[in-house]
Amino acid sequence: MRLDKAKEHKPLRIINIHLSADKRKRLMHMGMHVGALLEVERQSMQKKPGLYLISGNWIMLRYDDAKYVEVEQV
Repeated sequence: MRLDKAKEHKPLRIINIHLSADKRKRLMHMGMHVGALLEVERQSMQKKPGLYLISGNWIMLRYDDAKYVEVEQV
């Protein structure tokens, strides 16, 4: 399942990140890496930015980036 399609308040694990190396590196600096646990806190009505809780940190992620993050429900 893609991160942009995930339901709010369900624990997830990142399986793969299908982005270019520079964008993947940016996400890794925010704590998003393969195997990391996260939770979707809020999606905006137009699903533009999403609010995520990962490794105890709140991050905002663009919808265009979230659709390239593959997750599974834990």
